[in-house]
Amino acid sequence: MLYNTQLEPLRMKAYGREAQQMVDHALSLEDRAERQAYAQRIMVVMKAVAQMPNPTQEENEKLWNHLAQTHRTISSTLTILAP
Repeated sequence: MLYNTQLEPLRMKAYGREAQQMVDHALSLEDRAERQAYAQRIMVVMKAVAQMPNPTQEENEKLWNHLAQTHRTISSTLTILAP
């Protein structure tokens, strides 16, 4: 049995392990358009977890900043564009 204490520490604690696994998958995508589309899907999950069904522009920017900051700490080669 695998316990959370045996897993890699969460980088995005507020959004959970599923969001982190999605980020890890996004890092493996080579096609920029596909990676951008996947980042959009990650944002949908982050909004649901943060209970923001209709976020304001400011809240949307905050979520994109969280995602971008996480990516910068993981890999400088990943490029994601906020809408």
